[in-house]
Amino acid sequence: MSTYDRTTVARSTGATVWTTSAELMGLDPCGGDCAWYNGCETHGAIVGHATLRLARSFASCPEEWCEDCRTSLDLGVLIPSQLPGGAVPSAFPPMLPCSTCGHRWPIHVLDNNNRCPICWDAKENPVTTTTRTTDNRWAAGSSGAVVPDDAPAAYGARWIDMGDSTPADVVPDRQGFAYTDRAAMTRLIDLLVDADKGIRSLAGLDRDAVEVTNVGTTWSIARRRAGGYVYVEAWLAS
Repeated sequence: MSTYDRTTVARSTGATVWTTSAELMGLDPCGGDCAWYNGCETHGAIVGHATLRLARSFASCPEEWCEDCRTSLDLGVLIPSQLPGGAVPSAFPPMLPCSTCGHRWPIHVLDNNNRCPICWDAKENPVTTTTRTTDNRWAAGSSGAVVPDDAPAAYGARWIDMGDSTPADVVPDRQGFAYTDRAAMTRLIDLLVDADKGIRSLAGLDRDAVEVTNVGTTWSIARRRAGGYVYVEAWLAS
């Protein structure tokens, strides 16, 4: 039995999909009918196949076997690990579980009660808020900079310092946001994605020094290297 084991990003939905054998998963191959499996890492669905060729084929179209991927397409909500026009080589934005179904979604498509678009009507009930909202991973001041209280949206994270020649590693569950409205948070996410490789490059960034960069008049980012980590905060101009 082959030990084929691959993880890819589906262009159709942006979901992360793995393909592997029943043997590696420790599952009964059902007499060969389910010798190979696809799994949607984003939503938790799995499906079995008789051949590796079928499994590799279905990996590219999770909407055919993952109900939540199919629903996300119907709602017009893509998981932004890959968007139309090409892949986004970034770990932004962080993923959080839906408070209703438990499946993980990008934070900016959840509503104020952390419900995913499948569990609330994304088209007929757009989310708006004028109060300051923070998620449980937002930690103000970690970079050593002072984030303005009136910033429409702010991002905070602890990245892993990979050295001067390798971009810092963004850890999905070590980043969070504070914001006054989700449109502002989405705009900040877009800016972070666009600047991804540049802001994760640590060449020339001295350890224990706080570096604050103003990107035009639109937004700012602060970075501090310490103890094998990079403490980061970014915010939109008010």
